Amino acid sequence: MPGALLVVACLAAAGPDEAARQYNKEAIAAYRVHDYEAALVAFERAWELFPDPKVRLNMALANENLNRFDDAQLHYEAFLRQYPLHEKAPQVRRKLKELASNMRKWGKVVVTVTPEPDSVELAGRRFRRWPVKAWLEPGGYPLKVEKQGYHVHQETVVVDKGQRGEVRVSLEPLAATPATLPEPAPEPPAPVVTPAPAPAATPAPAPAEPAPSRAAAWLTRSAGALALVGAAGPLALAAASAGAVAAIYSVVWFVPGTDFYRVPLQAGVWVGAAAAGAGLLLGVVTVAAGLSAVVASLLL
Repeated sequence: MPGALLVVACLAAAGPDEAARQYNKEAIAAYRVHDYEAALVAFERAWELFPDPKVRLNMALANENLNRFDDAQLHYEAFLRQYPLHEKAPQVRRKLKELASNMRKWGKVVVTVTPEPDSVELAGRRFRRWPVKAWLEPGGYPLKVEKQGYHVHQETVVVDKGQRGEVRVSLEPLAATPATLPEPAPEPPAPVVTPAPAPAATPAPAPAEPAPSRAAAWLTRSAGALALVGAAGPLALAAASAGAVAAIYSVVWFVPGTDFYRVPLQAGVWVGAAAAGAGLLLGVVTVAAGLSAVVASLLL
């Protein structure tokens, strides 16, 4: 049993200073309650203040109980070199043989964690020293790594006989929770402004038609009057031609002795009739134009 080699009063006779004695006392108390990590830390501090080989023996015992076989081996060998004839030397030699046998049958695991964790639990044991170094029998062991502000890392570590392996763990930080900003105070409702009704659109006045010019009306009436007067001439000519034709016609057909002149007179009759017709037509057209002019002047 590793505890059988514990040197309880190794510093009492050596006369170290008070601080080294206090660390050694704390280490032995932690060792007896199986807090081997705390015991190892206190033994190491006592060793730094008072490097007595007997304290080294106690450090070897603490490392052995933590399954740190290679570290325990180094301390046992150093103890034998300085105290080869010590009463516990035979027990230390047997310890070295057991450690060598276990290291051949077991396997070593080194666990490194980034960033430095708060705790590492391996094979049911909680470690507080980094990196974690432990010799374990072949098999699978649960590994749990914790650090505040990071996700918990868990996995199974497989240990092979006589092998040494390293497990590297990179912790992932938890997602940052955004700070909740205070809600702004609600703004007072804006006053409702009722827009004034738009004035009714006044329709634009229709463009005034230009007043007829009095001069234009007078000219139009004058033109109509002249047209009516001018129509009298063609009508009179037509009437005269018609009368001449009628006279000639009566002479030719009713006056005896006019056979010799019948042919020329007949030609004259036709000419007179044509002239009468033309005069009549011109007179009618002129009268119509004159009446149109007069009516238009009255409408202006």
